[in-house]
Amino acid sequence: MSAPHLHDGSALSLSEVFTQSGGVTLAAENASLSGGASLINSFVELNNDDLVRGRAFVRLVADANRLTFNAVDGGGGGLGAIELRYSNSRSGVQTQPLNVRVNGVALLLVNLPPSNNDPSFRATNWNQFRLENVQLNPGLSNSIEFSTPNFFTSIDEIVIANANQLALSQPHHRLAALPVGERDALLAFLRQLDGSNTPGGSDVLFVNGFED
Repeated sequence: MSAPHLHDGSALSLSEVFTQSGGVTLAAENASLSGGASLINSFVELNNDDLVRGRAFVRLVADANRLTFNAVDGGGGGLGAIELRYSNSRSGVQTQPLNVRVNGVALLLVNLPPSNNDPSFRATNWNQFRLENVQLNPGLSNSIEFSTPNFFTSIDEIVIANANQLALSQPHHRLAALPVGERDALLAFLRQLDGSNTPGGSDVLFVNGFED
């Protein structure tokens, strides 16, 4: 059993399996581009890497560039979450500013941790960043827009979790409430179970990465 887990790789560690909420994945290449935003879909695996989902992503290099997801389902409305799969040109301790607007309302400026790409102008490393407590309208009436004032932020996809989906995921979050020692013991036990039914671990319990 090795990270990342879940069918979309959104859980980067075993403990994150119990904190993720799921949701609807929206590919950046299916969103609306404006202001000079670039769709990168040629020779992606050669010029960047082969971890790009759908072999396409969108690159933002200036504040005028816009990536907009329209008709996003907010379920019954209320507070949801946005998870971003991105790569940026920053390295070391430098963060990358990202502007996020939901239904025309600007959220607080997001500072994305560096992807540490080498060379910096290529998208070879992909990170996850999660925005909590995002106000969503009911139904397919939501728009989510991204832009950046700096070179560059590339976006592969986003995952939208509306309030309904967050509520369904709450029973799985009980792990986070356990004392640290009990939580670590449970995670160690789950790792021990993996492959314990047969010599050599050929019967891998979590072979599908906790997909089911």
